[in-house]
Amino acid sequence: MTATATTEEVRWRGALGVAVAVIAVNWIVARPDLLAETEQLSGLASGPIPAEIAFLLSFVLLGTIPALAAIPLLKVKPWELGLGFGDSKFGLIMVSVGIPVAVAAAFVGAGSPAIATEYPLGSGLTRSAAVFIPYVICYGIYYLGFEYLYRGYLLLGLESRLGGVRANLLQ
Repeated sequence: MTATATTEEVRWRGALGVAVAVIAVNWIVARPDLLAETEQLSGLASGPIPAEIAFLLSFVLLGTIPALAAIPLLKVKPWELGLGFGDSKFGLIMVSVGIPVAVAAAFVGAGSPAIATEYPLGSGLTRSAAVFIPYVICYGIYYLGFEYLYRGYLLLGLESRLGGVRANLLQ
């Protein structure tokens, strides 16, 4: 005896499938440098691509695609998954403190061999403003997509279905 999945179950499974697919495609398309380090997966790697392109591709894959998928699959608007303004006063304080601290830390680490080993897309990063500023902007764009997928789409989007603890563990 086989059970037939309801429309809601198909939507939830589809939502998870989108997340898994964009993560996998992101690794193959935007981060071939990491696949090349893994002997079993090195055949999938096409070689490193410029960091700025990798960051922008990741934003599209991890942020834009899940935002579009949220409408039919999760039955929510993308801004309901963490893109709203929320507590704007607190957010403004956090951004005004957090961004300068993050940029200062990145500037201090720019050009460090140890940082380049840990973060391979930053290996060409220098303290030259002409290189540093575009890199930081693209890196910020990457993290918008990354955070939207994990904290918005997976955590907030699946919380009503899985509960807070399970959705947190999943993402």
